[in-house]
Amino acid sequence: MNDIALHDRFFKSTLGRPDRMGKVLKAFLPPGISSSLDPGSLVPLATESVGEGLDASLMDLAFSARFGDQETRIHLIVEHKSSPDDGVHFQIAHYLCGLWARERKERRPLLPLLPILFYHGGRPWSLPGRLSDVLKPPPELLAVTPDFLLPVIDLHRIEDEEIRSRFDDVEAVLALLSLKHIFDGIETCARLLLREIWERKAPYGILKPEMDYMGSMHGIRSPLEMKRILDPIAKEVGMAQSIVDTWMEEWLQQGIEQGIRQGVQQGIQQGVQQGVRQNQEQMIDRLLQRGGFSHEEIASLVNVDIVRVREIAESLGKGS
Repeated sequence: MNDIALHDRFFKSTLGRPDRMGKVLKAFLPPGISSSLDPGSLVPLATESVGEGLDASLMDLAFSARFGDQETRIHLIVEHKSSPDDGVHFQIAHYLCGLWARERKERRPLLPLLPILFYHGGRPWSLPGRLSDVLKPPPELLAVTPDFLLPVIDLHRIEDEEIRSRFDDVEAVLALLSLKHIFDGIETCARLLLREIWERKAPYGILKPEMDYMGSMHGIRSPLEMKRILDPIAKEVGMAQSIVDTWMEEWLQQGIEQGIRQGVQQGIQQGVQQGVRQNQEQMIDRLLQRGGFSHEEIASLVNVDIVRVREIAESLGKGS
């Protein structure tokens, strides 16, 4: 998966919920716009088959929302590049026309549209805000040139403390801080997030989406590699135990519990596949301690030779 797709998937999965996106827009849109927005009124719109000839896969999120006494459709585009894109105004103009074309085709009243750019590239957004500033028509044609202002939510221009103060939803804070600092290096980003959950006394498990995001972006291939990075940072922050071991234990336990409901084999394998490929010996140890599995079953689930399972079992006094 390329970097753009990784950013896109993380953004949609953490901030794409209508209730959470409503709060983000209310907090960070220009005051003249956000003052009229009802953040609880967002309803997702279909982003496929937007209009004839329109590539719907390029449109990230779209909502209808209430502004004052009038329902306004919001179109949010997520820019996933490390530097500003001078073609974004034309891309959004394409979306706007596509949405209106769909409304006409479905014989529905045409609604006003609000395009928004959510940006978290490697440097602050510096391109013009208006389409006309990009087109630069001669003065005598300015009045007849199609135009719109593109509001930009640029995380680089929002202080971390403002993000924290605007939201009581710790998961939204973690997602926004991750997007803002993803290009700062995994140690910097991880230190920020670990300190955040430590100070808020939040459960470690809620950081799994951010850890997956950082690991994928920075080429971390295994939980053990992530552990080597995070353990010193966790100790520096003040955490008393290995946070990676804690997550692995939680994910394994989730797999076991699901296995109890759906069948042991399927459930444990799902737990293993969710990223619990830490030290195989530790996994064997935990399954032996829990009981209820034969040595053959454990060898199959952890994908090791049964001889190794028997050796560990004997060391624990759980032979045969």
